Amino acid sequence: MYAITLSRKLVKPYTDVWLSIFLGEVQLFMLMFPYSDFFTALPQYSALGPVFTIVSSMVTLMSIFYLLHSRNIILDVRDHYWLLILMGFFLVSMTWVDADMWSESTFFMSRTTFTLVQTLTIVLVLEERGKGVFLDTLKKIAILLMIMSLAFMILYPDESNWSVKEPVRDESFFASPNNLGQFLAISFIMINFYKRKEYNIFIVILLNVFMVYQALRCNSMTSQVGVMLCFAAYHFKRILRPLYYVIIALGIGLPIFTHLNSDPNAEKVKYANRDLTFTGRSDVWDVLLNDINTNHKEIFGFGGGGYWGNEPGDLQATPKSTIGELEWARQGHNGYLDIRVIGGFVGLTLMVIFLIHFISILFRKEKEENIESVLLFIPFIVMINNMTESSLFRNKHFYFVMFMLVYWYVNLKREEALSYESNSTLNQEQV
Repeated sequence: MYAITLSRKLVKPYTDVWLSIFLGEVQLFMLMFPYSDFFTALPQYSALGPVFTIVSSMVTLMSIFYLLHSRNIILDVRDHYWLLILMGFFLVSMTWVDADMWSESTFFMSRTTFTLVQTLTIVLVLEERGKGVFLDTLKKIAILLMIMSLAFMILYPDESNWSVKEPVRDESFFASPNNLGQFLAISFIMINFYKRKEYNIFIVILLNVFMVYQALRCNSMTSQVGVMLCFAAYHFKRILRPLYYVIIALGIGLPIFTHLNSDPNAEKVKYANRDLTFTGRSDVWDVLLNDINTNHKEIFGFGGGGYWGNEPGDLQATPKSTIGELEWARQGHNGYLDIRVIGGFVGLTLMVIFLIHFISILFRKEKEENIESVLLFIPFIVMINNMTESSLFRNKHFYFVMFMLVYWYVNLKREEALSYESNSTLNQEQV
């Protein structure tokens, strides 16, 4: 009674190949490639922007259609009820969003929901061709985009530069150096932790040289530290599961610690002359925590999409927000705190339960089904990044996309498991 089974055919067989490529490779590439930022950096090609937008809308609609009418989609509700409860709470939270923020809330929740739909579709479509096809495709696209990023730096050095204030940092065709760092972290994990031996050792070394060069150019400290932790944990996997819980605890506690600390110098650390946020974001955290307390949003928050404006000039769209005091802030720079902003203590509690539940599934399947070890590290780097960037349940954020892709892949019911269940049911009926 827990299984949801959809078994109607979507299209005629001769169109299956093209549909699979469109909803698989094309859709995955578009979710990973920051095409809007690319056209902003190169306005001479901005006329192509609407084309990408139309294609993106098409694949979103077709993903919904696919899930409603496709073949052999079997989901076990027992694996997803915490995700359903969390998303249900976010949807209900729209009812207490300020009227002035209703359009922002609708945009936020629809985009977040579509991300769940699109990532599920990508995994189902690619894995229908065979086990491991999704991860193979993800690795190839990661390598392709990493090379494209390097080529962009070489061909368009001025456009790759982030800002006048920090001319030594590059962003390539991403929105910021931090976004480039996030992408490079995923590329590093896919190239070095998944089927590394399928490439010649010299090619692997060359790809790593490309990544290291870009990582140094963007100087994303969070991503670099995350990669180092992942590399260490890869060789000492016994510490990985406890590290998950440590990172989550630090992500929740760090903003509270810096907020309660009255001495601004006390949070400084010696490493690279950075504060504990690595990015100097504690002032953002102070504003968010003050707004939560001042507006009595501790329990239920501002509601899904009820705090941040969509556009750069729309920072003070929330009538009860003072985040406009920081003109550069576009998000909370801590995903756990951002969940507190929109969902309060209840939302944060539900998200932590969801994460712990997923971690338990992740390590259980790694032990019982011997799933690819790379699947342990993509969520881990997302958790690390979520300490100083808002990644989880944030529209179509790159790391949210990566997290949900792994989530659906890990929870996917394999054909051999379905065959075993069918045979068990048949034997019971015969008895």
